[in-house]
Amino acid sequence: MILLLSLFLSVLILLYLFYPAIKVIGKSIDVGVDDLILTNNDNTKQQQPILSIIIPAYNEEERLPPMLLETYTYLTKNRKDITNLCHAATLSCCTSEKQTQNTSSFELIVVDDGSIDDTRIKTIDFVNQHVNVSNKDAGGAGDSFRLITLHQNSGKGAAVRAGMIRAKGALCLMADADGATDITDGLPAVLKEMANVVTTTTTTTTKGKS
Repeated sequence: MILLLSLFLSVLILLYLFYPAIKVIGKSIDVGVDDLILTNNDNTKQQQPILSIIIPAYNEEERLPPMLLETYTYLTKNRKDITNLCHAATLSCCTSEKQTQNTSSFELIVVDDGSIDDTRIKTIDFVNQHVNVSNKDAGGAGDSFRLITLHQNSGKGAAVRAGMIRAKGALCLMADADGATDITDGLPAVLKEMANVVTTTTTTTTKGKS
């Protein structure tokens, strides 16, 4: 009897100690995800985007819209230059040059990490006001805006991962929703550095084979 009572108390103590961890693990497994395409073009007929930018956001209703406007404006105004840099940076990736050589479209993915403000609504409003209008008037360039919503706040790492595993671009990068990194300087610098790495690796491999 004493042995059974001791065993019962031990089980209760273990549950008390480890219940928070069990609860967290359960939440991480059960977190729901919504994936919504916001652009009004027919994404099923588009080529693979040359670049996907994942933007994790938590309660960023104020800072996200200006960041989206700056990013989208920069990408569309410098489409040719950015596309060329992306092609150079993806030469040694698993995506073949043949697949991406005619691609010039971009994919922007906002991952709402369980925000309790209007981050989600602000994202939808931005796309309707600035992206879908231009797509309708000018035919668009096949650019895609997506909104991934995590049902529970799961942290920046989980938000980035949710965006990365769903991104369709030949090249995938992450940008902060608060605009901490200047897209006009940061993006070209990163792509040029990646292209240099690809060129150096290719040159070294070629010399090694000769």
